[in-house]
Amino acid sequence: VEGTSTRPHAPSLVAIANYFGLTLEQLRGEVPIPWLAPMDLEILQSGWQKVPIIEWLDLMQYKLGVKKTVQQEDALAFKPIVLSDVKFFGASFALKMPDASMTPMFPIDTTLIFDEGRTAKDRDFALVFLKKDNRYVFRQLVLDGQQTFIRPLSPDLRDVTLQVLDKADKMCGILVQSKQEY
Repeated sequence: VEGTSTRPHAPSLVAIANYFGLTLEQLRGEVPIPWLAPMDLEILQSGWQKVPIIEWLDLMQYKLGVKKTVQQEDALAFKPIVLSDVKFFGASFALKMPDASMTPMFPIDTTLIFDEGRTAKDRDFALVFLKKDNRYVFRQLVLDGQQTFIRPLSPDLRDVTLQVLDKADKMCGILVQSKQEY
């Protein structure tokens, strides 16, 4: 392409930097540009982490609980984010509660933040993939010896009994934080 160079001359770099009000170091990416990403700098320094928010309809394309491909990691980088100060033991992701199955504790649109590396404990909340139904559900876990059960919290679903998890079902993440907007 005409007018492009992989090694621009110093006068060209100075002109570009001046045009954008940057130093040469900022233009080269050696020094952060404070007005471009002040929140990113604060996040890195404070220990807060960016957690990608995945749409429920997109869950099938992400291999939750297993190492992500480069393409999956790249796709996650462009998702909206929520900030969390939780220490994660594995990859993290967030979802918006899609239904009323877990009310009143988790109303519709509650942001649910999950850790893929956390070990499940009795009464934890988890995102589970139900193989037989080929769908994801967010439920409370009930661990009883060798069996794991899930249950919704909604009083409207009190007739729904504990559902035993099959060996083919997969726990995809344990809830570590939830956020609601009022």
